[in-house]
Amino acid sequence: MSIVIEDKSYFKNKKILVTGAAGTIGQNFLLTIKDFNLKKIIGIDNDDKNLVKFQNKISKFKNIQLVHADIRNKKKIENCFHKIDFVLHLAALKHLPLCEKLPYEAMENNIEGTKNIISLCKQFNVKKVLFSSTDKAVNPSNTLGITKLMGEKLFYHENNNLNSKCKFSTLRFGNVVGSSGSVIPIFHNQIKNKQNLTVTNSKMTRFVMTIDEAVQFLIKSLIIMKGGEIFVTKMKSLRIENLAKAMIQYYGPSKSKIDYIGMRKGEKIFEELITETEYKKIKSYKNLFIISEKNNSNKKVHQNLRYTSLDKKQLSIKQIKFLLKKIDKLRK
Repeated sequence: MSIVIEDKSYFKNKKILVTGAAGTIGQNFLLTIKDFNLKKIIGIDNDDKNLVKFQNKISKFKNIQLVHADIRNKKKIENCFHKIDFVLHLAALKHLPLCEKLPYEAMENNIEGTKNIISLCKQFNVKKVLFSSTDKAVNPSNTLGITKLMGEKLFYHENNNLNSKCKFSTLRFGNVVGSSGSVIPIFHNQIKNKQNLTVTNSKMTRFVMTIDEAVQFLIKSLIIMKGGEIFVTKMKSLRIENLAKAMIQYYGPSKSKIDYIGMRKGEKIFEELITETEYKKIKSYKNLFIISEKNNSNKKVHQNLRYTSLDKKQLSIKQIKFLLKKIDKLRK
């Protein structure tokens, strides 16, 4: 990891709990903050295979404890919250087709599981709680987006609860390139097996960020949050078709071509990161947008703002290949 954090001292002697700790972002977040002089780091996940692999990576770090548990089982995870300062809630069912096929499972994980996290944070007076949402929560067209939007609403509601000492905030991710949920591993596997790359629509665009950028985004949001905000990082965007073309060229020589297979249920041509009503509540802070009821509308700045993966200038094939090179370096 090549991450530079400005204020590691913020975390000194603190205790942090991370749900979804065995996922790509969770693992990289823990590997980054292990050097922040935290008193204790607890990682929760129900993926036993990845949890065991990750345990082997971090076994020498005595302040990290990994727990095999499911956020749907409130009683099982309750003891993990004792004297915790910060909670980062990453755990979710996040694969779009799976959520469409199993909507009840998506609801149990992404809504009921989130309610359990909120309840335990209140019970144990956690200082700060940060919820990981997605661009799919903005004007949602699928089960994943709807459940994540409900998570955002729950966090906003609890932050306004006068009986709670916890501060609750949300951040919205785009697609994290190279993560387990990214299309890149799928394309890479298709190229490796000399198959054609499957693209659902030639016009489809998506927001993208690297794993490093995602971890920076998490840490920065956790430090500056005051409660009630939605943090949106200013991301790059690309056409999925150009990503496929770039990967064929970068990992070539390859006889792979592109097959257009049609859009999946619940998919959008482009993604959005901010709703129309939220544009009036935006404050720009370095490489972030901060959405909050406390922000005053600046019509001169925001009246023509439209932040979608379609409207934003997209990466060229050359730029995408540079991004792929960067990802490969980080893997090594």
